[in-house]
Amino acid sequence: MADKTENAFNAEIETLRTDIRGLADSVAELVRRETENARVGVKDAADSLAQTVSATTESVSQAGHRLAADAQDSVRTATTKVEACIEKNPLQSVLVAAGVGFVLGLLSRRG
Repeated sequence: MADKTENAFNAEIETLRTDIRGLADSVAELVRRETENARVGVKDAADSLAQTVSATTESVSQAGHRLAADAQDSVRTATTKVEACIEKNPLQSVLVAAGVGFVLGLLSRRG
């Protein structure tokens, strides 16, 4: 009877070992799947972030080009207005330029 109990006990231990191995394999597989899911999720998030950064960079670049073009247009317009004013009032323009030069000369002597 002792042998029968011992054999039953050994059989139960072997069953427990098998169950534990199966459980360990299941946990390992679950960890592998979840790791892969996390990797895919992180990759997707990184790709999305890269696309957002690229789109934002392009948008900022376009805005910079527009601002530069607007600034050039403003400078051209101002230059045209100054040239027209000089052509209308050449003597007054020469006197203003001489006055500005005189003031700058005085300021440079003091400094």
